[in-house]
Amino acid sequence: MCADQRKGIACAGNWIIDLVKVVDLYPPENALANILSESMGGGGCAHNVTLNLAKFDAGLDLYALGIIGDDPTVTTSSRNAANSPIQHRPTTQNQPGKTSYTDVFNVKSTGRRTFFHYRGANRLFSLSM
Repeated sequence: MCADQRKGIACAGNWIIDLVKVVDLYPPENALANILSESMGGGGCAHNVTLNLAKFDAGLDLYALGIIGDDPTVTTSSRNAANSPIQHRPTTQNQPGKTSYTDVFNVKSTGRRTFFHYRGANRLFSLSM
């Protein structure tokens, strides 16, 4: 296909699972905080941009480029992608290891968030793929 025949938008990069925990406070080291609620959802730049573009215009040709692991959390990213008109989903089930994830601790009273990130399968993503 010639460059002038290409159409659509490709979003390449992070496909991450966000594990969000609402806590009563952010504790100092060696202290305890209570988890008040938990949720899980997709995240990362490529994930968010691709799915938001799909919501903005369902007629766009969208191509998602990234890597997710072969673990059970992959269903969250896959489910989000499957419910949108994305032409190419992130590579799945063929990369060893866990999907990249971020533990997000959100303090209920202040809304301030702290992030702990595991690079996982996403660390394998490159332009040469």
